[in-house]
Amino acid sequence: MARIFLTGGEGFIGSNLYNKLLDKGHEVHKHIGDIRDIDISCTDDVQPYGFDFVIHLAAMAGVRASHLQPDEYWSVNVDGSKKVFETVWGPNTKILYASSSSIYQWWKSPYSMTKKAMESIAPEGSLGLRFFTVYGPGSRGDMFFDKLLKNRIKYVTDHTRDWTHVEDVTDAIMLLLEEGEDITGAIDVGSGQPCTVEEVVEYYGKGPYPNKEVEGEATYTCANSFVLESLGWKPKHNILTEDVSEYTK
Repeated sequence: MARIFLTGGEGFIGSNLYNKLLDKGHEVHKHIGDIRDIDISCTDDVQPYGFDFVIHLAAMAGVRASHLQPDEYWSVNVDGSKKVFETVWGPNTKILYASSSSIYQWWKSPYSMTKKAMESIAPEGSLGLRFFTVYGPGSRGDMFFDKLLKNRIKYVTDHTRDWTHVEDVTDAIMLLLEEGEDITGAIDVGSGQPCTVEEVVEYYGKGPYPNKEVEGEATYTCANSFVLESLGWKPKHNILTEDVSEYTK
């Protein structure tokens, strides 16, 4: 059993991970609130030197929305993360934090710039998780997959994405907690099975929708999950074979 400090535990990935951590018997202290206000040094039952892991998932997400609030994205994702990173964790505490596939073309949006900055300020020995396009039950209302299932799509794009199920993402994190002690830097977390937005729309029998050109995003994404695969991780889901009947109940 590990003692874990978790930020973003009420978000899409974080809430799924939180339940999985508890099921495995881990002791999880879930941070609630703005990470820019984080201060656990004076909390009686939470002593920073006592944690085996910090899993930092809290962030402002969304590439397109970041163009509208670049300063706020920087404040939360970079300044807030800096505060998390600089909290006096113990010498044996491993930090895992949420990065993004958008870092490969980091200049395209304020969001991807914040993830680039996060990786540059992350402590030595930490591990950045470059999540690709995560989908699954409990996704945010502003995410494409949620809007697609609820018939709230207004247009489609020509993008190709590496769609990665949230269960596969949380399985990857759980595996890294158990066997990834020596893995540092940043790694891809994605299915390695990209397909187009149009293919996803057609599979779920939605549309047709008008096509719209959207700037500020990568045209094509595909993860190289060699590091995870070397530990035995393999995605269980494929968005083009997914049974989503339970998602909308």
